[in-house]
Amino acid sequence: MKAWQRYPLWGFSVFGLLSLTGCWDQRSVTDRSMATVLDVVPTSKPGIFAWTYRFPNVAVTVSSLPSIKPSEQYYAYTVNAASLAQSQTRVQHDLSRDLYMGQLKIVAWSSTMTTEQVTTLVNTLNHEGITPHTYWVVIGTPPLAKLFVVSPQQAVPELYLSHFFNCRQCQPFKLGCHGWQFWAQTVTPGISPVAPYATNSMHISQVAVYGQSGRPHILTVHQTQGWAYLTDRAEKATLTLPTRQGIATLSRIHGTRSQQVRLVHGVLRVTEKLKLTGMMSQIPAGAVISQEYLSHIQRLAEHAVRSRCLGALRVANRTHTDPFGYARTLLWTNNEATRGMPLSQLATLPIDATVTVRLKIVGQGVSV
Repeated sequence: MKAWQRYPLWGFSVFGLLSLTGCWDQRSVTDRSMATVLDVVPTSKPGIFAWTYRFPNVAVTVSSLPSIKPSEQYYAYTVNAASLAQSQTRVQHDLSRDLYMGQLKIVAWSSTMTTEQVTTLVNTLNHEGITPHTYWVVIGTPPLAKLFVVSPQQAVPELYLSHFFNCRQCQPFKLGCHGWQFWAQTVTPGISPVAPYATNSMHISQVAVYGQSGRPHILTVHQTQGWAYLTDRAEKATLTLPTRQGIATLSRIHGTRSQQVRLVHGVLRVTEKLKLTGMMSQIPAGAVISQEYLSHIQRLAEHAVRSRCLGALRVANRTHTDPFGYARTLLWTNNEATRGMPLSQLATLPIDATVTVRLKIVGQGVSV
């Protein structure tokens, strides 16, 4: 009897191993269309969305960069479809290369999309195995193409937004939100999902808060700053303070916070204490630097920060949302207080907050 007849399984397994160790699943970058951006906008037809995939031009090199226009360093392809899978099928059908989602960096969607539509989109992306869940999310008003300009600071074509969110020291307030973080907010009781809102490619100073249904609530710049102070996102904030002598400015404001949350008669009783430090970066002409003057500036700064925080809290109560996660904190630290309460109600509880701000000026000079 021949060896291959005596040990057919052994022969089959060797053939299988040889097949699996080949390069059949490896593709050159020139044979793939690597989507780095996906943006989604509802169309006039109910249930149909415009899906735009943005790809870097693989022909661009450092040497060829001067001869290629910025508008040619990325190219976009848009299809209308009812779902992510359908849009990928249609895009793949028209491409001459394999559609690859493993380099996705940004997912943007229209501010006209409802909570239900956004949740469906993020959940679908979260279930895709090849899509990295570390992409950044951003919201804007259509057309979203204005958000995606090539950064002039890079030797090879890169989008400004992806570098901005990755650079913590670039942001006065840390407004960036990864895809997995937004998804976690949608499935965690007691917190309303929040994502950065961009008015253009280089102006991101607001956030959008999603309630249980409907379109998002866009916070103003000051309300966004208040939300950031109350969620430990102040990295190096700046305050411009009008005084009798002129404008005084504090920079590099950051610090710590402590909170207590209780549920009293269906109301979240919250105590917030902020301890901040800052640098005196501008002093009005004629001002005399004394302990009395510095104390006055500190009080002005404390009032300004507290005003921003209270503004964000008023929006939360008006819209029946909880972008601070107070109800989540209560659920995790004292679930007896929420026993018997539907989890869907947690993020809609009214908030009665007492905010105390203490700010100390620790130095002088402009420093970024």
